[in-house]
Amino acid sequence: MNGAVQMAFPGGKAERGETDRQAAVRETREETGLLLDTPAFTWIGELDDRDIIVPNTGRHIMVLSCHVFVQLAPATPPTRLQTSEVAGTHWIPLSYLHMPRPSDWRPVPMRIAHYAIPPTMLVASPWQIRVRRSLADAITLLAGDCVFRGIAVPGDPPGSFPIWGMTLWLLSDLLAVADGVPVDSPAALVVGGFPKYTSPDVHWIVSVLTLGRYPSRLFFDDGKASSGLQMHNAVALGIFISMAWKTAAIAQVVRYTPRLIRWLRASL
Repeated sequence: MNGAVQMAFPGGKAERGETDRQAAVRETREETGLLLDTPAFTWIGELDDRDIIVPNTGRHIMVLSCHVFVQLAPATPPTRLQTSEVAGTHWIPLSYLHMPRPSDWRPVPMRIAHYAIPPTMLVASPWQIRVRRSLADAITLLAGDCVFRGIAVPGDPPGSFPIWGMTLWLLSDLLAVADGVPVDSPAALVVGGFPKYTSPDVHWIVSVLTLGRYPSRLFFDDGKASSGLQMHNAVALGIFISMAWKTAAIAQVVRYTPRLIRWLRASL
């Protein structure tokens, strides 16, 4: 768990001349103090790489390579946390993740406006900040918000941040591989964390644009051939269409309301 209140695995960028596996060992040592290259642990493989894509632009950020290690030692070695990046650690039984109860899921609200506003306005002058707030409120009014779901960590107090997003995807892939089922199986753990939009028309539009593939991997390209749009493009276009028709409807209401009032007055 890092200082940004996000639940995540140890990890980071590979250095020059370093393999992904070596980077995983080094980052785990730096962030937690656990030595994965000792007899206490053994490497058993890696999950399929994932392309990380910016939701609103489709810009490729990085390739995520996840390596899996198993602890052989009867007792877990003591941790030594890098406090500048890690606030705490959790050990969670796989049995807890295999069949989470409905009560174990927690909502994780995300504002659509956060992804829709141009990045150049994130750090701006006072007047740009006011414009950004007004624009964010307008986007929320027209397109609603997005609500992901995550799994609560056992023993955490109510209100603590759950396991969601990229970390939930990776855990879902790990459990699917361990169970011998496709990572995109309808029974995959991550299905419970699929995002829901508070504006129902966004769901419908995105489903049409993706030829029924939605909901699926919203931030990742799962490699399947499809004549529908990729998820990040479909979501962005769906939000735009939702905002456009509602804006047009509001404009028509504003335009014809005075005429309706005059007609009612003349009729009474």
